[in-house]
Amino acid sequence: MLDCKTTAAVPDCNAEELAGEMIEMVNILNVCIPTTIPDDARPTFDAIAGILASSPAGGVVADLSAASKAIKTSIVLGFVYCLAFIYLMSWFAETLAWICVLLVQLTLIGGTAALYMLYDAELEVEAALSGQFEGDALTIKEEESQEKQMYLMIGLGVVGLLCLAFICCIACNFDSLKKAIDVIDAAADFLAGTKRILFVPGIFFSCSLFAISVWMGAMACVLSLNDIYPSEVIPQGRELDWKNEVRYMAFYMLFGILWITAFFEYCSTFVIMVSASTYYFNSGPDKDPAEGSAEVGAGFKYAFIH
Repeated sequence: MLDCKTTAAVPDCNAEELAGEMIEMVNILNVCIPTTIPDDARPTFDAIAGILASSPAGGVVADLSAASKAIKTSIVLGFVYCLAFIYLMSWFAETLAWICVLLVQLTLIGGTAALYMLYDAELEVEAALSGQFEGDALTIKEEESQEKQMYLMIGLGVVGLLCLAFICCIACNFDSLKKAIDVIDAAADFLAGTKRILFVPGIFFSCSLFAISVWMGAMACVLSLNDIYPSEVIPQGRELDWKNEVRYMAFYMLFGILWITAFFEYCSTFVIMVSASTYYFNSGPDKDPAEGSAEVGAGFKYAFIH
C-alpha cells in the first residue's frame, strides 16, 4: 500500500468517505501501478485486455505467458541434457564413433543382401507367371516383372558399389579415420573439462539484448526529431513526416546495431577459439597434468584489449 498524499481534492487521507476508494498500488519508476483492479474499472480493463489478446502481438504475448512454465522447464531440461550429452561423449566418444562406422557398413551390406534377395524372388515370380496367365496378360505381367527386376538390379549395383567404396575408404584411410575420431574424443574432453564455456554464448547474447534495448530507446529519440502528426486512421496513433537528415541518422543507427550485434557474435566465437587453443597447448604427455585447462578469461581479455 502506497502512502496517501493529500491534495486539493483529497485534503484528508483518513476521511471515512475515502475508505472504499483506496486501492493497493506499487511504485515502479515513480509510476503508481495498481495491484488490484477496482470494480468500476473492471469493464474497461477487460475490454483493453480483449483488444490486446485479439491482436497478433497480444496473441503472441498471451501464448508466451500461457506456455511460460513449459518454456522454463524446457530450458532447464535442455541444459541438463546438454551436460549429460557432453559427459556421454567424453566417456564413450571413440566407442560411439566406431559403432557408427560399423553400423553404416553393416547397413550397406544388409541393403545389398536385401536387394539381391528381392531380385531373386522376382525371378521366381516371373518363372511362375506362365502357369497363371497367357496371351496378352502374360506379356504385360512379364514386362512389369522385368521392369521391376531392372530397378532392383540398378539398386543392387548402386548399394553394392557404395558398400565396396565405403570399406575401401576405411581400409585405405584407416589412420586418418582414427585421427578424426581422436579429435572428436578430444573435443568431448575439452567440453567436459571446460563447462564454463557453455556460458560464453549466453553472456554475449545478453550483451546483444542490452545493446538492442539501448538502441531502441536511442532510435525512438531519433524518430522524435521528425514532424509527428496524429493518425487519421489509427486511434491514438501517430504518423511521421520523415526529414532527410533524420532518415540518414536512422540508417546510421541501423548499421550501428547490426555492427554491434555482429561484434558480440564474433567475440563469442573468438573466446571459444582462444579457449580451445589454450586447452590444446596446455595439454600434452610432457605436461603435469597431461590434460591442461582452457584459459577462458584470456579469451575475454584478447577480445576486448587486443
